[in-house]
Amino acid sequence: PATGHKYELVPGVDATCETTGLTEGKECSVCGAVLKEQQVIPALGHTVITIPGKEATDWEDGYTESQVCGVCGKVFVESEVIPALGFTGLANEPDENGQWPYYTKSVVDTSVTTIAQNDNGWWYVKNGYVDFSAEGVFQNQNGWWYVYGGRVQFGYTGIQKNENGWWRIVNGKVDFTANGVFQNSSGWWYVVNGKVDFTYTGIGYNTNGAWWIVDGKVD
Repeated sequence: PATGHKYELVPGVDATCETTGLTEGKECSVCGAVLKEQQVIPALGHTVITIPGKEATDWEDGYTESQVCGVCGKVFVESEVIPALGFTGLANEPDENGQWPYYTKSVVDTSVTTIAQNDNGWWYVKNGYVDFSAEGVFQNQNGWWYVYGGRVQFGYTGIQKNENGWWRIVNGKVDFTANGVFQNSSGWWYVVNGKVDFTYTGIGYNTNGAWWIVDGKVD
């Protein structure tokens, strides 16, 4: 007599983003007769998502926008690195050694000697670092400045010196238009085009009157 079929499950196959799948089926384990045919499950297709990019900063790399499948992870548009811009200027805080460095493209630049600005003021930079011992008249591309304790003294008006001479300072900056007799803590001085003229002996004038000058100084 006939023994009858012995049916067993035929496992299904999940569809993926790119490949079809199959539903669960049933067939006879003895003769292979199909009780329940497997049906094709269409490929799901990709679910593309956009991952936003990030702008580069002075110190950190950025990256461009990318697109990937949120299901299988396939990459459609790769993200590319945007190199850091590189910071050029005077640091706003000290380094690990307590010094305030001047950077060129995020690298300490020991070739720089100048007057540079940060959030805390204007400072005399020597060989790439703020020189807090600096006192005198120093230059940058914007002019000549009176520095005390490494910092430009915008509140100062008077006469100060450097290796090139003695200078009339107004609000921290050499005033090359200054002509006349001006004061500092050491006396009154005869100034021509912003500079004390130690070769002059004669009469000099300011708003207080006429003065007898000997070797550039009121006598």
